[in-house]
Amino acid sequence: KTFSITLPTRPVAPITAILIVNSAIKPRGKNSTFNAVKSPRTMALRTLLLLLCWIPTLGYAQFIDDFTDGEFSSNPTWWGDTMLFQVNVQGQLQSNGPATPDTAYLYTAFSPNFTDTITWTWYWRLDFAPSNNNQGRVFLLSSDTTLINGAGYFLRLGRNGSDDALELFSYSGGNEVQLINGITILSSSPERWVTVHRYPDGLWEVESSSDAGGPFVLEGSAIDSTILNANYFGVWCKYTSSNSTDFYFDNVEVDSAMTDTTPPSLISVEPIDA
Repeated sequence: KTFSITLPTRPVAPITAILIVNSAIKPRGKNSTFNAVKSPRTMALRTLLLLLCWIPTLGYAQFIDDFTDGEFSSNPTWWGDTMLFQVNVQGQLQSNGPATPDTAYLYTAFSPNFTDTITWTWYWRLDFAPSNNNQGRVFLLSSDTTLINGAGYFLRLGRNGSDDALELFSYSGGNEVQLINGITILSSSPERWVTVHRYPDGLWEVESSSDAGGPFVLEGSAIDSTILNANYFGVWCKYTSSNSTDFYFDNVEVDSAMTDTTPPSLISVEPIDA
């Protein structure tokens, strides 16, 4: 028989998917259960329908990279100035440019769901006194693969003066707007574990700690929902010749999972011919 089957468009739990598929291809007639299960055609159809039921669960954005695999070319893949970075013997992503003033960046794909809470966490160390000419940025959201261009949000560490702090900015078309100026002074070789939250109502919170286990300090909060189009996450370094290898990143984790509260259901199963 040929069937026309309308499947749910919402995420379906494995047990629910099995019930849907079994009802769709329920065997008919005496002693048909065993024969249907053994039929290669039926098994193939059941496998296909299970995959189709589970496809909607892929609608989320998430990645983790602790660099313990010794590379950044896969799981996830990072692009950009790949020749200016390395994974060091400690399993950390480290800048590795020549001793000349320059910038270096890497980015990876990240398309978040803005109707849910987005969380970023990572380890960050700058082995020098930050300044405007020696600064690091973590681009939480960017619409452009160059990171600097386009629009999005970044966290900066490094400015002129002795009061360096974690600063959250929005940017678009070359204009940068400071949203948060952190309360912790990080003026000499800062080493921080950082967590950033963005809530569905546009509330941003930046937290940091000097230890992976905390306690975490709320550096500041702000509300901004001006930019809702972003496909990339990345790191960016600006340095003078003596600091080209002194930026460190590790344990990067970014999560934006869709929350679905609508229970799935089989909409219809219609025999076309027998």
